[in-house]
Amino acid sequence: MRISVVKKDQRQSFDIEDGERILYAGLRQGLSLPHECATGTCGSCKAVLSSGEIRRLWDQAPGAKSCKPAKNEFLMCQSAALGDCEISFRGKLEPVDRSEYHPDYFDGKIFGSTLLTQDVMQFWVRFDQPLPFQPGQFVVVNVPGLDGGRAYSMVNHNRDSRELEFVIKRLPGGGFSEWMFDGTGNDASVRVFGSLGLATLGQDERRDLICITGGSGIAGIVSMLGRAVDDGYFEHNSGHLFFGVRTWQDLFFHNRLLELNEKTSGKLKITFAFSDAEVPHDEVKITPDIHYLHGFVTPLAMQQIAEKYNDQIVFLAGPPLMVDSAIRQLVLEVGCPVDAIRYDKFG
Repeated sequence: MRISVVKKDQRQSFDIEDGERILYAGLRQGLSLPHECATGTCGSCKAVLSSGEIRRLWDQAPGAKSCKPAKNEFLMCQSAALGDCEISFRGKLEPVDRSEYHPDYFDGKIFGSTLLTQDVMQFWVRFDQPLPFQPGQFVVVNVPGLDGGRAYSMVNHNRDSRELEFVIKRLPGGGFSEWMFDGTGNDASVRVFGSLGLATLGQDERRDLICITGGSGIAGIVSMLGRAVDDGYFEHNSGHLFFGVRTWQDLFFHNRLLELNEKTSGKLKITFAFSDAEVPHDEVKITPDIHYLHGFVTPLAMQQIAEKYNDQIVFLAGPPLMVDSAIRQLVLEVGCPVDAIRYDKFG
């Protein structure tokens, strides 16, 4: 089957397999289709069906609330074609660059997991072949027998690896997280689509960094900072990571982050924010580069950077409400240009 994308006097077409998601088919063939989460949460991949027929794969997708059926609007990440189709969407229709890597499908197997807190788990997937990615990107994980894909950022940062590390937060009633936490996921086969996401740090960039994240959103940030340390990024630049959790018992990757601070000789400062309780100070050693504060991570970060913003790149990772709120404050209160903000929303 064939999908044609029409924008004014422009037209680009791509093939699509039976049952394949329209967004995935276009991305793997090099089209710059609009998207963010690629799992139906955000609604960024909304398009208009001009001709042909589609099958909607998840009518209850949160992002589908922005679609108007009367105008033939649909989510490309949650729709499959029933025949040749013609579609359109807002934004530019970029030319296809065949020289760049494009997302694709990879088969693997979960080969280990460990609890980091009572509701956060670390797990690993081994693939049949290396999966290329840039630190800060994510993949969409699909498991046989469970409907829909889930987006998870890689924690490790070694490029073209056959073994990837992920973090998952337990969501009551969540099909994949319950499946993992009850132990069913061990040794299970998975299929992923990726890598996806633009919240990455280019090797040729030389600007200071600010990272604001909460909970399992730390995964992609750890990947990006780990690569930056290995590449010598902090030999000429500094950074500040703000990481928010509820209580001390909910904190994970604590030692891993302290090691990053040590490897940068303190040029990567870290502020841990605890929203629900004061930190037990007998558990930590206060240093000039490491701080433990009581409060929500976004307001605490804004207080510290509001008067000190100086052309830094800002990375955000977390739930959509947190990310949207942070973007508004950065632009309206801090004066951060929109093109200096890179983010991932997971809901």
